[in-house]
Amino acid sequence: MSQAPEPEPGHFGGIAAARSAPLDVADMCALAHLTEKAMLENLSNRFARDEIYTYVGSVLIAVNPFRLIPIYQPKHFEIYRGDLPEGAPPPPPHIFAIADAAYTCMLKEKRNQCVIVSGESGSGKTESTKYMLRYLIDRKSG
Repeated sequence: MSQAPEPEPGHFGGIAAARSAPLDVADMCALAHLTEKAMLENLSNRFARDEIYTYVGSVLIAVNPFRLIPIYQPKHFEIYRGDLPEGAPPPPPHIFAIADAAYTCMLKEKRNQCVIVSGESGSGKTESTKYMLRYLIDRKSG
């Protein structure tokens, strides 16, 4: 019984992979190869541009910059309110998007929602939770 030939390096299913291009995707589900190396390179590339949030499907990964990045002002609340015009591209990954998804789902399904914030000591869990609460308070009162 003969085996199918191995694909050439740099090819996936007959499609050439862009190996020379730096990895930079907002949702790592879009990576051609979901490996630890690819994920770390993608996170590193985004972090270098102060893009500290990245999705893996519906999970949000946050890399603590240990400094204030101006992405939490009230003008940013509007970006994540969930009522985008039809055909508009989704906003970049953000803790506000997670908060809005939970809030919207709670209203729609009339059921409690839960957001799990997990990480090591000093990873920014408390700050992330504060930002989510600020967003939810604004969303409810706005």
